[in-house]
Amino acid sequence: MVEADAIAVVGAVSGENCEPFDAIVRHYQARIARYLLRLVSDPELALDLTQDTFVCAFRNIHTLRSDLALNAWLYRIATNLAIRARVRRQRLQWQPLAELEHTGIGASVAPDDQVIDRLVVEQALHTLPRDRAACLLLHIKEGFSYGEVATIMGTTPEAVRKRIARAKEQFRQAYDESLKGSRTHAVH
Repeated sequence: MVEADAIAVVGAVSGENCEPFDAIVRHYQARIARYLLRLVSDPELALDLTQDTFVCAFRNIHTLRSDLALNAWLYRIATNLAIRARVRRQRLQWQPLAELEHTGIGASVAPDDQVIDRLVVEQALHTLPRDRAACLLLHIKEGFSYGEVATIMGTTPEAVRKRIARAKEQFRQAYDESLKGSRTHAVH
């Protein structure tokens, strides 16, 4: 655990004042929110889950093991909350880009290539099972090692390596399919 994190955790566990935990929130809130937004792709849900992450952390800070990094623990809480929200709400159902015109969303304005690419990436990411998407995001976007991702996900580094390899392959296939669909749509 980083020294500053350890000091903040000790202060938060003591419960004498909220300043140490406030420092934890200020330090990690934006990163956790960005990660959750990538994972759930719904800004309101991501903000709710970010808040829930820190509420859960505040209530359970006393259970944090000294051998577990604070950031890994916070990402684990966030990941678990996101997976539960996905199962509970089934909110992440994507409509193929080719169908946007039929709904009226894409009929009036042709999106530029950057917007299409972002949509294609999001679409491809959301075809992945949540645990694989989480491993991929934690490793690629958040910069965690396989061992750190394993700690966050509650599994082994080897399982994380396999999930990431499978996620990359699935992502590549979904991305290629979505990209073909968006190019076909843009031509018509």
